[in-house]
Amino acid sequence: MKKRLLLLSILILALTLCACGEVRAPKATSAPTAAPTPSHLPTPSHPPEQFPYDYEEVLADTEDFSLTVSALGVDWENNWVVHLKLENRSDEVMNFRFLYQSINGLAIDETFSYRLAIGDTQEQSFRILREELAAWGEEEPVQWSFLLRVSSAESNRDPYFYEELTASPFGQARALRYEYRPAASDFVVMDNVYATVYITGWQVEDEGLCIDYVAVSHSDQPLLLTLQDEAILLDGHSHKGILRDGFGARSTLFGYIPVADYKAESAPVSIQLGLMLLDPTEKDAPVLEDSEVHFVLNAPQD
Repeated sequence: MKKRLLLLSILILALTLCACGEVRAPKATSAPTAAPTPSHLPTPSHPPEQFPYDYEEVLADTEDFSLTVSALGVDWENNWVVHLKLENRSDEVMNFRFLYQSINGLAIDETFSYRLAIGDTQEQSFRILREELAAWGEEEPVQWSFLLRVSSAESNRDPYFYEELTASPFGQARALRYEYRPAASDFVVMDNVYATVYITGWQVEDEGLCIDYVAVSHSDQPLLLTLQDEAILLDGHSHKGILRDGFGARSTLFGYIPVADYKAESAPVSIQLGLMLLDPTEKDAPVLEDSEVHFVLNAPQD
């Protein structure tokens, strides 16, 4: 099954690399005559990270915690590095969760979190690959938005903090969000005050069928897009489809609906599915909008 072209899978991988301090050993030009002892192993070295931008922004500052973007740098591979400083000022262990993120208005479908002891301060960082931004026609991370949930790790009480935050490394005047321009061949399968959802194409693969979609949020809150009952009709036959994607406020999400048990040799002619928009910030995730859609594909996709 093809991998979704989304940014945060790259961000989480980068976060793990930064946290673990992983480095790449240089390749040997010739085989050694004897196995080297640990003291004789080559020591990898890379140019240090550079900080060409004088940037620091306090995103949240309360009596219980603080969150600051402390620097924006460029690593030895010329990728962006965002540095964070988190502080727990409360009298209990805290969890910091970063949810429903977007870079320049492009939604990220992963999350990451940190656990801070009482009085603890952590310095964390993650990378944004320049080639990933270029794939979307972007050059710089002018805007990073996310929903921050700060809660107790010791009780089930209501969170200390649960709000959307935005960092603008190059100034708010430049913080323009990505604008999706639909193609004439796109199918509009949902359109309401919360979001517009397009089916943009499909591919038949060995594992089944992938139905590509784009969801554009019109809301000022995070949304959860789901496939109702996980059922989908292709050419009148029922198949299992899976879709449960969260995307941030006013962001655009690129994704696909995998239909794993579709084994037809030819491409589908008609598709019927039920989509729902939920409010993921509430415990019972109330339904905001549902839509039962049916459309006919005009021509096979490459």
